[in-house]
Formats: sequence, C-alpha cells, structure tokens
Amino acid sequence: MKAVRLFICPEKGRAEETDRLVLKVGKGIEGDFHSGGEKQVSVCSERAFMSLGNGDGLCMGRYIPNIVVDSVPDGGFKVGDSVVIGCAILKITSLKKCFPDDCALIKEKKPCVLKDEAAFAVISSAFDGKSETEECKKDTIVLSVDK
Repeated sequence: MKAVRLFICPEKGRAEETDRLVLKVGKGIEGDFHSGGEKQVSVCSERAFMSLGNGDGLCMGRYIPNIVVDSVPDGGFKVGDSVVIGCAILKITSLKKCFPDDCALIKEKKPCVLKDEAAFAVISSAFDGKSETEECKKDTIVLSVDK
C-alpha cells in the first residue's frame, strides 16, 4: 500500500495538504489536532478520496483523511487488521462512521465508498531500516508521498 496524498489538521476543522507526515508510534501524527486515542490516523483509498469532491453524501464536504492510499485490501478495511503504508504498520481500530438518517447517498440507496474504504487506525510499529521515501526509526516514522 502506497501513500499518494497526505494531510495534517493543525486545528479542528482545518486540513492542509503536505508532502510528509511525522508518525509517532502509539501517539499519532506530530502536530495533528486528532493525535492520541484510538483514532490517531485517518486513512482512505484514492478512489474514496476522489468521490469526496463529486458526491452529495453527508461526509463529502467534511471528511479529510490524513493518508490517502493507492489501494485497500480486498473487501475493504476491517477492524483489527494491520496495514503497511511505507514502513508504518497501522492497526485499524474503527471504520468511517456512517450517518444513515442524514446522508443523501444512503437515503437514495446510492453506494458510499467511504464505508469500506475509509478507516481510523493507531500507529502500532515501524519496520527497521530506510527506504527512498521515508525514514523509519523505532518510535518515529517520516512518511512521504510515494512517487
């Protein structure tokens, strides 16, 4: 799984695209408003991200992931699964919450790719070593967009 876009939320309600994120194992993204807890990182597929701009669902104007990846596991993300992005190992803790009573997509029985292709995770560990796009240490991972 490769990172294709990265975002940081320095404060509630404001996201900025960036070329790198500093991930702290067990803590979250350095400088991100949402760090800590069971939702340290938000991750979604490129397909789900692209749907955010051309849909009419409730989340379409409000949800911004930290990490947009090129693909997701077959069948989408599942709670408890571990996924590898660059040298970071993330454990999926919950899926993107759906609001069926308020969402136009759900009311119109249209598919929402965010349901299966967007999730929250904790940063559980890192591989040892280095690759071209990220620096991997025991407690810190510098994740960059894969080119």
